[in-house]
Amino acid sequence: MAQEKQAMVEHIANDKVSPDSRYVTFVSVKDGKPDLILREVASNRSLTFEGMGTKTELTNEYFFGMNNKRQLVKVSLHDFNTEQIDGVVSYSWLHRQQKLLYLNNTKEVVLLNPATQKMLKFEDVKFYEASPNGNAVLLVKASGEVFNMLTSTGSTRLLGNVDNGMQAKHVLWNKDGSLIYLIAADAENLVVFKQLKNKITPLLTVADYKKAFNTKIDISRMQVSLLDNQKIAFSAVGRAADRADEIEVWEGNSDYLRPDSPAAVSFVVADVGTGTVLNLAERFPAMQFLVHPFSKSIYAYRINDDLTKFIPTKTFYRIDSKYKTAEKLAELTEGAKTIYFIPDKPYAVYFYRNNWYLYDEDKSTHKKLGNETDTVAVNKTSYFERFQRKGSGIFTDGQKRIAVPVGNDITYYRFDGKSPAVVFTATADRTWYMDECNGNIIYDGPVPGKILKTAEYKDNVLRWHSLDHSLEGIAYAGTDHKVRDMVEGNFKYGQLKRSQRIVTFVRENGQSVPELWYVDLVTGDTDILYKSNKHDSISTQHAVKYYTWKNAFGQETGAIVRFPKGYDPARKYPVIVDVYEQKLIIQNEYTSPFAQSMTGFNYHDYVGDGYIVIEPDIYYTYGDPGGSILNYITEALDQLQDKVAIDRDNMGIIGHSFGGYETNYMVTATHMFKAAVSGAGIADIVNWYFSVNWERRKPEFWRYYEESFRIGKGFFKAKESYLANSPILHADKVQTPLLLWTGREDYHVDWHQSVSMFLALKDLGKPVNLLMYPKEGHVLSTEPNQKDLTLKIKQWFDYHLKSKDKQQWMYESSN
Repeated sequence: MAQEKQAMVEHIANDKVSPDSRYVTFVSVKDGKPDLILREVASNRSLTFEGMGTKTELTNEYFFGMNNKRQLVKVSLHDFNTEQIDGVVSYSWLHRQQKLLYLNNTKEVVLLNPATQKMLKFEDVKFYEASPNGNAVLLVKASGEVFNMLTSTGSTRLLGNVDNGMQAKHVLWNKDGSLIYLIAADAENLVVFKQLKNKITPLLTVADYKKAFNTKIDISRMQVSLLDNQKIAFSAVGRAADRADEIEVWEGNSDYLRPDSPAAVSFVVADVGTGTVLNLAERFPAMQFLVHPFSKSIYAYRINDDLTKFIPTKTFYRIDSKYKTAEKLAELTEGAKTIYFIPDKPYAVYFYRNNWYLYDEDKSTHKKLGNETDTVAVNKTSYFERFQRKGSGIFTDGQKRIAVPVGNDITYYRFDGKSPAVVFTATADRTWYMDECNGNIIYDGPVPGKILKTAEYKDNVLRWHSLDHSLEGIAYAGTDHKVRDMVEGNFKYGQLKRSQRIVTFVRENGQSVPELWYVDLVTGDTDILYKSNKHDSISTQHAVKYYTWKNAFGQETGAIVRFPKGYDPARKYPVIVDVYEQKLIIQNEYTSPFAQSMTGFNYHDYVGDGYIVIEPDIYYTYGDPGGSILNYITEALDQLQDKVAIDRDNMGIIGHSFGGYETNYMVTATHMFKAAVSGAGIADIVNWYFSVNWERRKPEFWRYYEESFRIGKGFFKAKESYLANSPILHADKVQTPLLLWTGREDYHVDWHQSVSMFLALKDLGKPVNLLMYPKEGHVLSTEPNQKDLTLKIKQWFDYHLKSKDKQQWMYESSN
């Protein structure tokens, strides 16, 4: 029944808060269809717009949004009067000018003042672009005429013409909104025009630019940056050479599988003063180039292809002003996403050996920010969480300071050289995060991380969670840096949006549907704005609790327990153990009982049918992944034995992907489970070590060092560990009936792994079945297959744990 009601699942996406805190917008998605809701905070007054996403504008006076019928909706907020403009292709709201700019499907560009309804139209427009501050708009008509329009007055000036056949591609502007360069191209040549005395004049022509740039792609897909008033940087990646029919030569002394010809990379510096064009990619091969968008310097990095790492280290460079040498700055241990450029300052911030550093390009100095010594040990944190912590955004006011995450703290650093002050420090029970709602993204380049500018707010909104993730909350720090808790509870708090006065957020947990709330930062008042999934009366009937204890090493660990409806501690319940590394981080997440699973398991189907579902945390000792799995799962069941009414004689285990490996290992190491399900799992870790992930064209070595298996060494340096922890080599010990499933086109975890485990058990005469889904990958994407897998997994557990009828598909002779 639940699977038939997939369309009832509702997701909500928080969108915006008006500057005066009176209005909010958010999106409700049902059956894949988005509806945007505009709501007045102080009343129940609201409007709903079908087929509209979050590309919206919300001011104190107006709301603008575009639906999937290319209709631009305008709402006057004082009376909720709604107007609709049909046939809109694109639009933008010019904040400083309080005007609307849009292009319609008749190639008209319209500048509209919504307060006066005064409208200015430009017909037959082939290209247009507004300056970053909205002061001006450049328009190129089909005739080739180029106009500059001042948005404050609507006045226009003819600047000249672009030759017929030339397509305008990019505009580079001054900070005040005046035009510097217009870049146009045809199929062969590129021309750079400059505005001189209110006329555009061609200054540089690059003949056969595709050859000069060493790329086959259209220049409109290039990134264009201004280095100084007469130098322009063009960066692009072309199409890789088609080598499908070539004989491959794999070289043993190469860091790669084979000397692939990657997509052609170009990074061209064009000097419009001298007419020179230099491709730095030819001078500095195998580098990726970055332009500091504020100091106009050129940086670069080179990937050090370490096959033992998921994210290999990268060497960080700065290119000298004459483009002849590359100065090495650091080794980036957490990948290129940890490069940040500070606005309006000649600074770069990067992550190196568990610390953030600030590089001052004027002084050529490196400043360590904080004293982090990796406060969270690798074996106590999943690598997903480590990357999230170290890859979070950098906040800056652009003038005096930046805020960076240091371990579990948030550290402020002042550009004037004064010692850094740790303002928000991790306590014994909290980890802090500065939320993105505090700033506007002013730079989000293709490789560096986000820069969020906090100048409009002098205070900060913070998120935090307890170390075991059972408690989360939102706090507020004023200009005095004193922290006040605003909301907290056994919930997940996310999607924070703010104005100066209020913060809106989505709150949920395992027994509470996602709800949109707000908190007043001045009074502390809170109230609900919207409740999703109102039809879900099931989740509240199933209690969820996170149990914790200290293990033999004194480490804090635990398990999520999901109880069945009408739970009676006086009786015993069959158990499903759902495994995948650490589960504590999801304990407050909501799962709809109507959601269809891509891995065939929704715990609601089980707690709604008299099962207890247990999700233990699994941590790892390097060199012994299998022993760690056995110890933590066994310990969890022993700890819960006297706290939860579990039937130790009727337990099943299930896992997907690495959880599939955990399941495969467990059935070779213990007979405590009466049934098991392994989805798209690993069975032969020795074979997989010597395999290639064909999606990435990268050997699987990296999974065995610091990530996933955590053996810490390669096969030939730790043979015994590999042999001891490979389930297929111990298949003769299996007594638990095992159901395996995989997608026939799974190349993330090669589907042959499931086949190998099946064949091993079949050869030994062990109870095993394999479900092979055609045209499916690592998870199942089609609804019929999702339903089939969900049903068969439930039938498998019901037969073995509840003595229900054996289904025909379970017999080998079923065909």
